[in-house]
Amino acid sequence: MATTTKSRLNLRVQTDTLAKIREAAEFQGVDVTSFVLEAATTKARRIALEEKVLSLSPAEVDQVADLIASDREPSSALVEAARKLKATNN
Repeated sequence: MATTTKSRLNLRVQTDTLAKIREAAEFQGVDVTSFVLEAATTKARRIALEEKVLSLSPAEVDQVADLIASDREPSSALVEAARKLKATNN
């Protein structure tokens, strides 16, 4: 059986901020810890995804489009990279 290690996170917030968080958690029907963890986790995932998104110039977009449209077989390096990416995302 796998064990899960838990860590502690302590926060200091202004009284009015905590009141807003408590109210929002109550509206959602969850405790403050669950509310804060969900909000932080959601934002962390979004930021991580944004950092992983590839930005291309218009010329690079055209180059990629041309490669996709071509009849060339993918190289072994590309096949391996796709396999690793798929394994990472599963």
